[in-house]
Amino acid sequence: MGVFPSYYEPWGYTPAECTVLGVPSISTNLTGFSNFICHKVNDPESYGIYVVDRRYVADNSFFKILIFCADLRASRRLKSKWLMSCIASVI
Repeated sequence: MGVFPSYYEPWGYTPAECTVLGVPSISTNLTGFSNFICHKVNDPESYGIYVVDRRYVADNSFFKILIFCADLRASRRLKSKWLMSCIASVI
């Protein structure tokens, strides 16, 4: 599992790499990758992409990330084909 509690990150290749490899990732909505996913994917959690709201929120949002980690089921299959095709079309 990739956990990226960044305060700011222009794009964030590591969460994208996690998704392509079928590894769940948790990042914040202060990253370019998470903003892209939130605008392009209806249900990012079904792909194993969890976005924690840190915009206009106090720093205790890190606890939300811990809650996501605790609730995540390791046996959940990821649907990463869509994201893989998006990244492959850019490369």
